[in-house]
Amino acid sequence: MGNETQYWTNLDFERNGQWPFAWLPEEDRSQDVNCIYQGINCMQTIVAYENIIDTVKGPADIKKVAKVTEGKPGLVVIEEEARECVFHKTLKNKELPHDVNQARQ
Repeated sequence: MGNETQYWTNLDFERNGQWPFAWLPEEDRSQDVNCIYQGINCMQTIVAYENIIDTVKGPADIKKVAKVTEGKPGLVVIEEEARECVFHKTLKNKELPHDVNQARQ
């Protein structure tokens, strides 16, 4: 996602571009109204849960999240050198296993 760009139609509340909605054509894209009316700097970063829990893709996506949140008031982000180690230790030592194929009940 680009900085402050609206890629979806106004009625696509889930912002997923699925039917009956679609992604806006490039010539129709404009600034996201949330960025306009809330007066915030909208830098959007998209990460997938499946990537975050993946031992290969996870560290890169965690770095994306850290880069967006660094320096924000009220948030403490660990040093860049420690992120990959903490990522792997967290996955290794978590109490419950994750199962991306588990159906919700």
